Amino acid sequence: EANAADLVIISRNNNSGEYDNGTSVSKWTQVTTPILALSPYVIRNNRMKWLQAADNGLTEFSRSDWVIRDPSDPAFAGLGLAVDDVIDSSLGSASLNNGQSAASVGNGTILAVATADNAQLAMARWDADTPFYDGGATPAGPRVFYAAGSGGANPAPGLYNLTTVGEQLFL
Repeated sequence: EANAADLVIISRNNNSGEYDNGTSVSKWTQVTTPILALSPYVIRNNRMKWLQAADNGLTEFSRSDWVIRDPSDPAFAGLGLAVDDVIDSSLGSASLNNGQSAASVGNGTILAVATADNAQLAMARWDADTPFYDGGATPAGPRVFYAAGSGGANPAPGLYNLTTVGEQLFL
């Protein structure tokens, strides 16, 4: 059971449609264990409902550089980062990630955005017991989105693509 785990990781390589059937949203929202989602597809408002947007703003970005928005977050501990610092999170041609519009984070905290346009969400955190967005579901445990693992069919969906810095963030 998910509540018995230390961490639940939702891989980049999955079918997001499995997360919108009937009671699945309610069940996932009730999980008290922290959840780390690597796919922007599963967190849309027509799936797990972490974001206010469904497909609006969901685009692929091949840039692996991220702009840090909240360097005080524990994910960045020990990296010596400041607001607007740029990090390289994933490897060159294997870095075809997907991002969701950062504007749809609601009550979450934007930790990093993609440098491609500074508007695509790369990493965000939502606190337990606070609605994802006004009128949205309230998670029983903390939630983090981290754009990791390649998207699309080329090179392969879910391919491990983290740099040393990306690994530090992930671990």
